[in-house]
Amino acid sequence: MVALPQRSRDMAAIDHATCGVNDVIAHSLKLHPHLLADCLRSHACVHAEFADAYGDREVARNELALADRLHDFADAIELGDIMMPNDDDVRREAFGCAAWLQDLHPIMQEVIVEKDARNARRLEATEAATVPAMASRGH
Repeated sequence: MVALPQRSRDMAAIDHATCGVNDVIAHSLKLHPHLLADCLRSHACVHAEFADAYGDREVARNELALADRLHDFADAIELGDIMMPNDDDVRREAFGCAAWLQDLHPIMQEVIVEKDARNARRLEATEAATVPAMASRGH
């Protein structure tokens, strides 16, 4: 039996068939936080660089704001803060970076994102059904 290199053993620690977006990000935060931060900064630079290419002030403002938030998350990672971002746009970019760092196939990335979206819709439907039921009971 041949021992796997440390990186290979760590990469096997996550089951991409059952994990979610946050799991992929968390795995990269654990394995290679500095590479994740560097990738986020690279994505932030692209958003900032092309912000005015659309010729729309609102789009430019949104792109620059996203670039700032990506830089903020990268800085937090570098400082050891491994809290999952609650900003959907930052999570989307972080997932893309983490998936790339983990050599996650694009089809598998789609499967993970779609599964998370289904779970979110299911949760929203459950919460929406719970609120009226509680209101009707006088809570």
